[in-house]
Amino acid sequence: MPIYLRPGGNDALGGTNDTSDALQTLAAALAKFDYTNPDKRQVVACADTVGGSASFGGPGNRFTNVNQSVFAMGTTEAERLTIQGRVGDAITFNPAGGFFWIIRDVCRYLDIFNLTLDGAGNNDRQLNIFAQAVYEMHHFRLRSLTFKNGYASNLYLGQHCHDWTIEDCTSFDAGRLDNQSNLYYTQGWNAVMRRNYGYYSTTPPSLSGGLRLFTNASVIDEVNALHPENNVIERNFMKNSRYNYMFDGENIAVKNNWSRLAWLYHFQYLETTGAVNDDVRVLNNSSEGQGASGAKGLFLTKGTATNTVNTNNIYYGMTTPIDYNGATPSEALTNLTTDPSFENAGNDNLRIQTGSAAKNAGTTKAEVTDDYDGNARPSGAGYDIGASEFQEAAMLGLSRDRLVNVGLIHAPKRYWFVGAAR
Repeated sequence: MPIYLRPGGNDALGGTNDTSDALQTLAAALAKFDYTNPDKRQVVACADTVGGSASFGGPGNRFTNVNQSVFAMGTTEAERLTIQGRVGDAITFNPAGGFFWIIRDVCRYLDIFNLTLDGAGNNDRQLNIFAQAVYEMHHFRLRSLTFKNGYASNLYLGQHCHDWTIEDCTSFDAGRLDNQSNLYYTQGWNAVMRRNYGYYSTTPPSLSGGLRLFTNASVIDEVNALHPENNVIERNFMKNSRYNYMFDGENIAVKNNWSRLAWLYHFQYLETTGAVNDDVRVLNNSSEGQGASGAKGLFLTKGTATNTVNTNNIYYGMTTPIDYNGATPSEALTNLTTDPSFENAGNDNLRIQTGSAAKNAGTTKAEVTDDYDGNARPSGAGYDIGASEFQEAAMLGLSRDRLVNVGLIHAPKRYWFVGAAR
């Protein structure tokens, strides 16, 4: 049975339901965890009995302490802790210390999902979720979360966090403090960032980012091989940032992503000085447009990385589609920089039409088995260039909705949720 908490709850109760027996604080719920009992490893945080929202930091609110810390001490998958909200739940807050949740120290095997975290009015540092420790922060999953209005980054995962999955999250309008991002992950390994949506609804702040996964130059530890490696960035959509995607490291796959209206770079390979930058593969991504004149599609910051792959990508509508900065990639095949005939780029639809020059024109890549929507590749005579594989079944004359209903293609996906609502 989950442990329930809500505004107006009572920490002296049992936490067995979200109405008459709900707790008030996360601290009280944590005190009831029993990692040997599957029924005592889940928290359901309910705003109230009918959904809606709750404020943070005052009497009667969901969590009563500022800078709420979360500790998960599981040592195996069987001891995973889950903290979740109900569909439509939301939290707004203005903590003096700048953080909503700090995931810290020795923290392992944790799920957080189905919540909206709104930092409206906060005027301090990082917020929403902040995680940073050395070596002992791992095996986390963040799913179906909405982050918004972060003064700095909406989500910050600091150095040496590893074995994370961040998926189906929406993050927008972070970085009122310059040089921050909607989704920010540094120095980690064995991570997957999948099906996330990030954007700025107005002019993005200076050096603001959509999704960043790169080496933190101030904490490089190559003696212990601590740098980004074995990470996957796939099937995300970033829009209207100064740079939509920033990455570096070793054995990094950036594939099947959409990118629109970057102001500086759609895809920036940062190549942090002093770190290992090797075997970064940019595959089957679709990028379109620019927020300001002079934007670039793919940009290598220093031109010193080794074994860089840039294949099957669409870079269209920006001043400089590709800038290797003097480097020679190990592979650069079938990239398209002319009009790819997107279905409706102005309405954030980067799928290709039947007459597209990208159709069946790509290079076969065993690593890329599906597309942005999860449809299998190839669909026709060959691999398509870009993130979206044209669905040959459409030639039957059926509508897209009908093709979805009969199971011939996957449903189109746009990943901007409110909490867990889809």
